[in-house]
Amino acid sequence: MGKSDSYGADGKSTVEGAPLVVERESYVLAAMGLALCIAIPEASRYTALWSTDAPLASLSTVAKAAFLVVLALIVRHVAKRSFRPLYQHRAIPVLLALLQTCGFSLLAAASFGVALPPWTSVLRSTLLESSLLLFPVFVSFYARTSVRTAVSSFVLAVIVAGTTQICMALLPVTVAVGCVFAFAPLSIVLLRLADRRTRVDTCWYLSLPERDRGVFADECDDPCPPKRRTDRDNLPSRAALYATIALLSFAVAAIHLSWQGVRDDEGMAVLVQVCAGIGAVLAGNILLAMRRTLEDSEMFELTRLAVLSLLAGTLYFASLLSGSFVVLVTIPLNIVYVAVLLLAWLAPFAYAETRDPTVVSCDAFLAKRLGVVIGVRLMGEATSMGLDWLSGAMVVASLGGLIALNVGQLLWLARRRRSSEDEGPDRVQLDGEEIRDRACASVGGRYRLTPREQEVLGLLVRGRTASYIAEALFISGTTAKTHIKHIYQKTGVQSKQELLDIVEEEQKVIAG
Repeated sequence: MGKSDSYGADGKSTVEGAPLVVERESYVLAAMGLALCIAIPEASRYTALWSTDAPLASLSTVAKAAFLVVLALIVRHVAKRSFRPLYQHRAIPVLLALLQTCGFSLLAAASFGVALPPWTSVLRSTLLESSLLLFPVFVSFYARTSVRTAVSSFVLAVIVAGTTQICMALLPVTVAVGCVFAFAPLSIVLLRLADRRTRVDTCWYLSLPERDRGVFADECDDPCPPKRRTDRDNLPSRAALYATIALLSFAVAAIHLSWQGVRDDEGMAVLVQVCAGIGAVLAGNILLAMRRTLEDSEMFELTRLAVLSLLAGTLYFASLLSGSFVVLVTIPLNIVYVAVLLLAWLAPFAYAETRDPTVVSCDAFLAKRLGVVIGVRLMGEATSMGLDWLSGAMVVASLGGLIALNVGQLLWLARRRRSSEDEGPDRVQLDGEEIRDRACASVGGRYRLTPREQEVLGLLVRGRTASYIAEALFISGTTAKTHIKHIYQKTGVQSKQELLDIVEEEQKVIAG
């Protein structure tokens, strides 16, 4: 067993009260499942496999948007209410895989000439959006490890997904369709296997004597320690990120529709699929070269600027091509697509200190998909009305919005940095009470404590009893004891003294 990636317990540990231990084999299994999640949307757009009538555009758009919002709200609710991490929840992952498979079943039935009622076309296009919410399920697994593991797994998943796209184009249609049916269920199976392997690794780790466990700890495993910011501090940046993801997705969808007619031919559809796979593989190798940089939270804030530049370059490249050669735009376009996917994937890790990672992931991926759904609808309407100038105007407007968002984000980051520098000299003048409060906030962010659990932690370190905490927070004694139990489980301690030791160590760091 080599060095393990651990980030402290989040929710229910794989072994009660123990930190999560993730071996290379475990996260490779999970990365393979993530690769299938990335490949699912591409498979549903591969027109050489499917020959169906387009659903009613307006009704389909409304149904997709409503379905995505409702499904995201359900997943958010389960993630916030359930003590068990989302990937260990039995119903949600299976339900999402089942809905996606049902969508593919309707798509295959319509493609092979089965007579279906007209309304099934809307149902089909709606159910095919289910795979989007599989991403937060995988985030709930990686949120309990390190950012390094999450980045490495994403890079591996992108490369595998791109290779899968290329292979799909080379397979016979019936074989490719059969493979597509297995994507969603197999992704969940691989995640379950990764979880099972993680449980075994953790049990083995706990069987070691305490003095031997340090051999497998990586002190530099978490390159992005908590920054002690509140959720209100992060709100402008988080909202700007969601808007950036939505606008980028809108622009990508708009460029995609500009050569939609070219891919109607089966040979062209195969070429588009191969080019899309090549773009994903290239994007994966680019990310592989810069994965260490991506682990830095400051670089994450600047990544969206790079994506904007890449998108502008793609637009220019598209303007130089005509006829059949326009399919080559798929390569840089898919690189942009992967970059947008990366922003949504890393968002939970950037704001994990003050928000539940699964909730942030749901919001980020929902923004991404809604940008595509709305973009396809608006661009389709403009094209059908012969208003090509309006299509171009909407793309330019989205780029202008992106530029404004990024300029505002840079100004906000600069102001926040100046504020931090101004507060620096006053750091030594903090009183004991403020140092303790900051230490509790930092510990709460590190171990993913809920806001209520952070309040309970603050009272615990002041020596308060469960009955006092219940009265102070206007909750029952049983609820107070449950919060205390959850704090012990998430921090991996067995006694109050161990918990106080963790807070005390953080106080020393803050006090300098």
